[in-house]
Amino acid sequence: MSICAGSEILTQLQDHNLNVVEIPINVRYDIDGRSSKNPVSHGFGVLNSVIGLIAEKQPLLYIGLPGFVTFVIGVFFGILLLRVYNQNGYFSLAYAMLVSIFMILGAIGLFMGLTLNVIARLREKDGK
Repeated sequence: MSICAGSEILTQLQDHNLNVVEIPINVRYDIDGRSSKNPVSHGFGVLNSVIGLIAEKQPLLYIGLPGFVTFVIGVFFGILLLRVYNQNGYFSLAYAMLVSIFMILGAIGLFMGLTLNVIARLREKDGK
């Protein structure tokens, strides 16, 4: 079972249109004055699991769309780079770096979103 069973349960409840009722309980997380797990590593593990659940459900929306937006930002900086070059006759290294970073990260995000979307659809088709 994953580190974030609570998030998976909530996702399945939402998928099946079920209601959740909260019941207060008393819990003691320490044993002999020590925590059972480092809260920082547990927090990062939960965050990683939640991001994985979100990306698995709709990868085009949560990975592909930000990748596309990042790529478009790179194109915008590319236009600024060309404008500076045409007006002043010098090549701005700062704009060139921004163009490279944004376009590469955007392309990776866009293609990763598309690939994960295809994989998710194939898994749904196979009934897994």
